[in-house]
Amino acid sequence: MNCSDAVIMLGGAADSGDERRYLMSGFSDLPKRSYGVGQGIARINASDRKWEKPHLYETPLFL
Repeated sequence: MNCSDAVIMLGGAADSGDERRYLMSGFSDLPKRSYGVGQGIARINASDRKWEKPHLYETPLFL
C-alpha cells in the first residue's frame, strides 16, 4: 500500500493530548482511554476514508 503519511501511537503516548498535538494535528482532544500492551491508535492519510480519523490499533503478538 502506498501511503503519504501514517502515524501509529501506542500506550501512554496515544492517551496524551500533547503527544497527539504534534503527530496527529486536529485530534488532540480525543477522549482519554487506557490502552493495554501493544494497543494504541493509528491514522493513515492517503488511504480509504475510514483510516483518515484515528482508530484503535493492536500490534500483532509474536511469541
